[in-house]
Amino acid sequence: MAHSSLSQWLYSPFSSQNEYYHRRCLVISGDESWCCEVIDQVLCQRHSEISVAQLGRNSVTQHSKNKSVTNVKSRQHLLGQTVDLGVLFCFNEFRPSDLLALAGTIQYQGTLIIVCPELDTWTQHPSVTQPAYLTHGFDISSSTYIARFISSLEQYQLGQYTPKGCCLPRLEQAKPHGAVTPPFRSKDQIAVIAQWNDKWQLRAESTPFNTIVTGARGRGKSTLIGIWIESLLADGLTIAVTSAHVESVSPILERNSLTPYLTAGKLVWLATDNPALFNNEYDILIVDEAASIPIPTLQHILHHHTHWLLSTTMFGYEGSGQGFFHRVLSPLITKGAHHYQLNTPLRWYENDPIEQWLNDTLLFSPRTAEDQIPENIDNETLRYELTQFSTLSELELQQVMKLLSLAHYQTSPDDMMRMIDAPDLLLCVQTHNERIVGTTIVNIEGGDALSGLEESIAAGARRPKGHLGIQRLALLCANPELLKQTYWRINRIAVLPELQGNGLGTAMLDHIKKQAQSTHVDGLLSSFGLTGQLAHFWQQNQFELVDKGVKPNKASGQTSGLVIKALSERSQRCSEKLSYLYTLSQSPKDFAKLPSWVKAVYQAKLHQFSEGSRNLDNLGAAIQSIANEEHFFVGVANRTLIVKQLTQQSINISEFQQYTGVNGKKAVIAWMREQVRKWLEIIEH
Repeated sequence: MAHSSLSQWLYSPFSSQNEYYHRRCLVISGDESWCCEVIDQVLCQRHSEISVAQLGRNSVTQHSKNKSVTNVKSRQHLLGQTVDLGVLFCFNEFRPSDLLALAGTIQYQGTLIIVCPELDTWTQHPSVTQPAYLTHGFDISSSTYIARFISSLEQYQLGQYTPKGCCLPRLEQAKPHGAVTPPFRSKDQIAVIAQWNDKWQLRAESTPFNTIVTGARGRGKSTLIGIWIESLLADGLTIAVTSAHVESVSPILERNSLTPYLTAGKLVWLATDNPALFNNEYDILIVDEAASIPIPTLQHILHHHTHWLLSTTMFGYEGSGQGFFHRVLSPLITKGAHHYQLNTPLRWYENDPIEQWLNDTLLFSPRTAEDQIPENIDNETLRYELTQFSTLSELELQQVMKLLSLAHYQTSPDDMMRMIDAPDLLLCVQTHNERIVGTTIVNIEGGDALSGLEESIAAGARRPKGHLGIQRLALLCANPELLKQTYWRINRIAVLPELQGNGLGTAMLDHIKKQAQSTHVDGLLSSFGLTGQLAHFWQQNQFELVDKGVKPNKASGQTSGLVIKALSERSQRCSEKLSYLYTLSQSPKDFAKLPSWVKAVYQAKLHQFSEGSRNLDNLGAAIQSIANEEHFFVGVANRTLIVKQLTQQSINISEFQQYTGVNGKKAVIAWMREQVRKWLEIIEH
């Protein structure tokens, strides 16, 4: 079929004045240059009022005649946009979150266009077999995720256009939205804002206005908030709006109808770290896309405001939303916050086939009703299998992904692709009557995959991708031999919420341990956000805490903990040393009082730092053990102040500059390296 016929298929819905059509999807697959030529020719034939956004295209393949096309560098730049055609190029990489974000901008009668390699070769294309996340020492020969994605294209009978032929489905008529009184666009919006107004009128110090509004993309959350802001501004109120990205609130802040009301009230957008956000000077705070903001940051912001409204997408590219709901929204609701949900799509028509396809394919929305699970399960009825994602049926895959999204704060579609395709990953599946009730992700670390890199990793000179746990262990004890061992790192454990607390997680760990022992794995590891409850869980399962982070994770607000369970003799020896080194990191001893093997470890770390391979953060107690011994600081000015800094677990570079008389972080590190060289001379001579 000629490109002109393709253009007719693409643009025919826009010429109809009395009919309503659903959105469509078209896959253009073939050689990259051919695909780009097709896109350029077709877009040049569109009417000037038809808007287009392209994501993921190489700048060298962009045609000069298409200057009116919006080319975005990342999905964040799509926030707040609405277009008729969205084009995703997949020759460099394929990110499901990019596809979801772009699809969310396309309005009714529009088309989502996926430009990709030939479908029969896509699973082996470098864009999916050489991903950025690929763990060092492992290879992907074919993408299971892409194979499933291609299968869904055929199952949903989406449009296809290739050099060999095409299949362009007929237009699918849609039922238009029901008429409502402007400025509202759905009955959902009318009902919710009526309840907001009632709650706002009842506000008082004892009954603050704390409200949460959620919904999938395209449900009009931003539009509704904009309408409500107008009424608040008309009453002369001051309003602060915050979000992770200012682009996401442009539909709110850039409403032309707001202008007349700004003379009475005040409306400002503030970044999440703006000090003005914590002065409680505003009548109400509005937080947009709350799930995109780190939990501790969000909690800190809300603490400083009496009245607030949270808006967030519960089902989209930011993450599944269920982990965020359980960890953040549910506790807020328990404390009295009111939750409202918008269900009617506004950017497209109800029963939109593209939304359903994306939900099923990228977000793994369950298609079948699940059996009721009893509150208590006899462990004898549970079955276990250690496998890989590629062996799972479609139903099993949906159940596993739902479990993982419930257990984790944010499990994005990109995470799902990584987990399905990662060659270094194992999956423990726990079933009850053919229903998956628990799952654990295991990463394979160390051994032959790191052959030849042991010395440089242990010295801090190299940091290959993956192997997160064992690389940390090697840094802690400066021991390259440890990297020759093989460990299984427990990445995530997920159990159905209604069954948690019944020992199912422990039962999975026991099964994994037995399988590891049978395959001569040296030990098990896990790294997690350190809480009292989790620390107790790992301790009960005979895991030893050997490291605790200093800086809190930005998303969770928790410092990390690293635990180990030795399964071999050589791992047991390492575990005992790591445990002792951890004890010293919590209660440092003077260097002279340390056992000889610890001195050797500390000296190795100091040498690596002085030579520039190990950074200051990875010295730990090696510095602290020296700081209290006066003979190491002969002739050093401000000795007391410097010692005070060095004996802390985290050195404040800004304060350190004042004491050392040097300026800049690099200069401070250079000063420290010189001091360490002097200390080593004292120690070794």
